[in-house]
Amino acid sequence: MNEILLSIVTATFNREKLILRTYESLIKQTNKNFEWIIVDDGSTDDTEKKVLEWIESKIISIKYIKKENSGKHKSLNRAIPLASGQLTLILDSDDLLEQNAVERISFFYDKYYDYPNLGGFTFLKGDLSRKVIGNSYKENEKVRNIFEVLNQKIKGDKIEVIYTSIMKEYSFPEIENEKFIGESIIWIPIGMKYKIVYINEILYLCEYQSQGLTNLGRKLRINNPIGGMLHAEKYFNKQFKLKLRIKNYLLYNTYLLFSKKKKLDYKKYTRSKFNILQIITIIPSVVLYLFWLKYDKEVIQ
Repeated sequence: MNEILLSIVTATFNREKLILRTYESLIKQTNKNFEWIIVDDGSTDDTEKKVLEWIESKIISIKYIKKENSGKHKSLNRAIPLASGQLTLILDSDDLLEQNAVERISFFYDKYYDYPNLGGFTFLKGDLSRKVIGNSYKENEKVRNIFEVLNQKIKGDKIEVIYTSIMKEYSFPEIENEKFIGESIIWIPIGMKYKIVYINEILYLCEYQSQGLTNLGRKLRINNPIGGMLHAEKYFNKQFKLKLRIKNYLLYNTYLLFSKKKKLDYKKYTRSKFNILQIITIIPSVVLYLFWLKYDKEVIQ
């Protein structure tokens, strides 16, 4: 029996029209050695009907789960243990892959098959006109750890393709009464422990929706402040540049204020102790908190 190369994981919520183009991008793949795992996060539209039709057609291998609405990261926690591929890729339900994406991933998988302590690959994302989101890496196909990359101020969303066995070592924190946490909360520790190959190829195309997670980023973190605190904590490591650490102490303190305002039990989830950087960012954090209060409104996924 041939092994599955890639598990593509998608969490979706009321995206019956947009997920159609995601599906179309997958059935057009030049290499179909993949499975698609869809977790329906409580959709009330016809998403389930469409997916069941696709499963019946058997054009590509699809696994489908429907659950109560609880947020994308909790949906991913349900999906990743089901992954059978050698690699795992997270694909949003309003995005698509280039037709040769799986083929190119297969090429690099074979090329680096025996590379020691390798965690996976990172590729570029582009918009629908294939313009790079943010900027490219300064060196193409460089194997390195995440400190080198983030300290270079590489901007823009990227696509992570991680060995499934490693993905299963990590899970997204599930916080009571919160429905959002940034995905880099697991990319950062993976990138600290394992080497990643950073490749300047666009394999993933996206169109940011006005009500999508990316465009709602600030509101989402304010309304899910403990997740924001946990995300900021990942940057407290001294291998990150001082400026980057100060920025995240500032954010940590700001989300801490929002968690107190919402009377959330942040101590249950965070372990950070006060130090000099946290102390010197207190006053700027209060100023930022007061400025951000206008965004402190309910956000519906």
